Amino acid sequence: MKYNRSFQHFAGKTKCRRLMWSFKSIGTKSTSIQTKGHRRFAELFQAFLNKKNFTAATLKLYILMYMRLTGTGYVFSSAFTTPEHAEREFRAHVGKASDNCNAMLIKMRIGRNRHAWAKNCVAIGLANAFVEPLESTGIFFIQHGIEELINNFPDKDFNPELVKRYNESIGDCVDGIRDFLILHYFATTRADSEFWRATKTHMKMSDELRDRFKEWKTHLPNSRNINQKYHGFESYSYAVMLQGLGYLPERNLPIMNHLDKRNALARFADIRRRAEMLCNSLPSQYEYLTSVRKVPLVGEPA
Repeated sequence: MKYNRSFQHFAGKTKCRRLMWSFKSIGTKSTSIQTKGHRRFAELFQAFLNKKNFTAATLKLYILMYMRLTGTGYVFSSAFTTPEHAEREFRAHVGKASDNCNAMLIKMRIGRNRHAWAKNCVAIGLANAFVEPLESTGIFFIQHGIEELINNFPDKDFNPELVKRYNESIGDCVDGIRDFLILHYFATTRADSEFWRATKTHMKMSDELRDRFKEWKTHLPNSRNINQKYHGFESYSYAVMLQGLGYLPERNLPIMNHLDKRNALARFADIRRRAEMLCNSLPSQYEYLTSVRKVPLVGEPA
């Protein structure tokens, strides 16, 4: 199967995308991350009524549906389905809440600027990079970009070393998150559609990441064998994600054969009991966030 090379982007981020593209006029280019995965992605988005105060995600045949307070979306690969079929599946999933709502097809452009800082312009957050549609990375990119700009803020001389260091830090961060996202597709055992089967054959993984992926079959990720460049994820994030997808070490470390497992089992039992107690006594996430929203902000009428 041939994959169309057209890149797609959020309509809701149009101003950010224009700023990203305008960087070409001052001597920098964008780098596509799309080549690391399927060639064509789009999001079908409509602000259907959603009374929940949190994002709920559901994996489907083609990729992902999500619901959050701002609306409901369906991210899909147009290399494996058509917009018309995706909309029908989307409406069936949402149900009656989609009645009288118009679906809007939004294209996504996946990638980053090669240089987030070019001359006297600095692209922050989604103006510099976009890797996935659920907002968490976009918020992180904003925070990280501001922190790094403060750390490397120049005087009137504009020391080029500060610019270089900033661009390296921002680029390494985006690329590290890209690799973390790619792992989700390589680690999953899901193969119930052409899309999910293609994640094993058509996605590209860097040699460095592939070596780590193999190493994690011998022991869990740790602070020494994950990407050492700062990208927001620590070793436990890798371990939890891989274990959740069923990608486990083939055998335990040899030293474990010489340890008494009873202490560990007792500790796990304590954790389980405490988790059950907290789940039974604390409000649900929905209940807690609903109560928080009822509290007026400073300056707002009660």
